[in-house]
Amino acid sequence: METASDRPTEQSPDELLVRIVSNATSTSMHEFIEPPFLSSPPKAMETVLMVDDQQSILTIAKMLLGSLGYKVLTANTPQQAILLAEENLDVIHILVTDVIMPEMNGRELHERLKGSRPELKCIYMSGHSAGVIARERVLDGGAHFIAKPFTGGALAAKLREALS
Repeated sequence: METASDRPTEQSPDELLVRIVSNATSTSMHEFIEPPFLSSPPKAMETVLMVDDQQSILTIAKMLLGSLGYKVLTANTPQQAILLAEENLDVIHILVTDVIMPEMNGRELHERLKGSRPELKCIYMSGHSAGVIARERVLDGGAHFIAKPFTGGALAAKLREALS
């Protein structure tokens, strides 16, 4: 006889996201979601292109932002991001990119994509120290920036700020 505990339960994207985060091996990913963020925030409609060489960040951010209504395109490399942007005929409203990557830095990627999408906004993210970022001369004073690790609430708030 089937009992309630034998039946699979349906999970909301937020519940599934919390389960994935709580099973993550990286300590920094355990704090990605903060409980107040799991309430019902307003739905977004923009398209986000997210670029990071850490697949776990892309996976979790895509689930989180998708649950908020964003359409999220992800890429592990700048070259993959360029191809995605070329293939995607829809408007990409904002690029969220790691600052320091092997092929090119985040600023170079943003400049390259702005050639065909001049309205493209950008948020830079990094787990590197301010000294490393300054030495690389990647960011200017007016850039939107979020330090890794970040919470889901912080990422959502930074997106709203940059898109406004």
